[in-house]
Amino acid sequence: MIRSDVQGVLIGTYPAELVDLMLTSYENALAEYKKEHWQYFGNEIGQFVEVARRIIEHQLNNKYTPLSTKLPIFNERILTAWENYDSKYAEEYRIIVPRCLYAMYCIRNKRGMIHKNHIDPNRMDATMLLSNAKWVLAELFRQASSMSFEETELIINSIICKETSIVW
Repeated sequence: MIRSDVQGVLIGTYPAELVDLMLTSYENALAEYKKEHWQYFGNEIGQFVEVARRIIEHQLNNKYTPLSTKLPIFNERILTAWENYDSKYAEEYRIIVPRCLYAMYCIRNKRGMIHKNHIDPNRMDATMLLSNAKWVLAELFRQASSMSFEETELIINSIICKETSIVW
């Protein structure tokens, strides 16, 4: 992924502050994934999800929860409220991306990455979370892009490429 290309397109649609934080969380998560540091990876993915939620808020309300304010617990009530927004808002912002973020939120919180439980952080969960983060980032990019189909596809392919660990 070429950060400058992605960032330039995203800032044209989403608040620059959120774009920078989302890309930084994504890049940090990717680095921790490659090192197989699953708990640190989980921290970064959690921040990615929080920033992406704010991007959804911005797209639906033209404002978002300030970074200095804690987000409410992510739950079905929030998903239902977003789904019920007027259909003039893209389905990707109302339904599809939020449901993907919610799945990420649940896996991160319920599978030992943050809270101790019977499951230790692991590659399987981290791989699912990274794949979903790549998809969310690529989808937000696709929604924001005014580039040609070919240029957009090239950058999306660079986002969704397969990752390997540092020592392979």
